[in-house]
Amino acid sequence: MADTTFRDFIDQQTAPSTTTVDWGQQREEWLQHLGQFYKLVEEFLGEYIEQRKVRLERGTKRLHEELVGEYSVDTLTLYIGSNKIDFDPVGTNLIGTKGRVDMRSAQGTVKFVLVPDDATTTVPRVRIVEGAQTVREPLAPEENWTWKIATPPPTVGCVELCEDSFQDAIMEVVNG
Repeated sequence: MADTTFRDFIDQQTAPSTTTVDWGQQREEWLQHLGQFYKLVEEFLGEYIEQRKVRLERGTKRLHEELVGEYSVDTLTLYIGSNKIDFDPVGTNLIGTKGRVDMRSAQGTVKFVLVPDDATTTVPRVRIVEGAQTVREPLAPEENWTWKIATPPPTVGCVELCEDSFQDAIMEVVNG
């Protein structure tokens, strides 16, 4: 009996995958969402940028992700007085999110995650099939993805991203 179960397990693990992922398309979608995130940042800080109280500086960096490959991403740095805040894109091939950007200063970090618009956590959605198999739910269509703020572990939740929550996040990373 145990031999049959183990044999079935081995067969499942070595069977060719029936799903294919277009990693080039995933990368391009991620880059579009990243650009939209930076536009949100500019909108949230627009008044302060116009008053020259906040300065934005754009840059690029190279990312390498397994399956996705190596590619360039835009980065963003905010200067508020003597404070420097970096927006560091982490990538798209992540568990529970379609992408993540870490906002960092010398005092702390806040994580922004790209999740389905109804997500309250970054825990992947799964369902049990045939009693023993765990299958990830399909990712949401592109139009259902939204940027949110991930709360710190151990219980990672998602906070709606709006101007107020964004400004609170900046004060958190600057004040530690």
